[in-house]
Amino acid sequence: MYNEFKEVFMSRSIRIVSIVLFFAVTSLGFAAEGASTRAKNKIGITWGLFDSAFPTIGSWGLHYNLNSSIRLTAGYGSFTYAPLTGIDAPVSVKSYGVSAKLFLLKWWFAPYVGANYSRTSANGTFQVSGESITSGGALNSVMADFGLDFQAPIGLNFGFGAHYVLSPTVIKDVLPVVPTFYFGWYF
Repeated sequence: MYNEFKEVFMSRSIRIVSIVLFFAVTSLGFAAEGASTRAKNKIGITWGLFDSAFPTIGSWGLHYNLNSSIRLTAGYGSFTYAPLTGIDAPVSVKSYGVSAKLFLLKWWFAPYVGANYSRTSANGTFQVSGESITSGGALNSVMADFGLDFQAPIGLNFGFGAHYVLSPTVIKDVLPVVPTFYFGWYF
């Protein structure tokens, strides 16, 4: 069962990476009709799936564009995990993350590479692939990021890509590549 899940997840992740690379290559031809507005609209708020506060499914991000090539992010996400046994109490899981992205082109629609660090804690016992996070404990995640980001002159922003999990091994062994998607607004 585990190997089947891993194969399906990896094949889907490879498809997502292929789509990201396709859009990166095709965007070279039209240059998104002009230069980036990242240097003008510096502060942004986004909501994302598996974004900056990994491994929470949904997280909020506060972003700052240093210039048209570099973006810094702080993120927060939380969820409540209710064990299926009915014996254990629900567990609240919180993640905080920071990331940096380097945009390879100064266009509205540009490929990026980056790095992400997240710290996850729980107020109870939460299991991730056999490793437990208990109250007072934490799980630290380090990832390399790549993908595509779109930021329009009016402030609209969305992006998609993937995290390549570098550590911890407990997540890397199960989900080495995690797709991510976010959308929001810049001011």
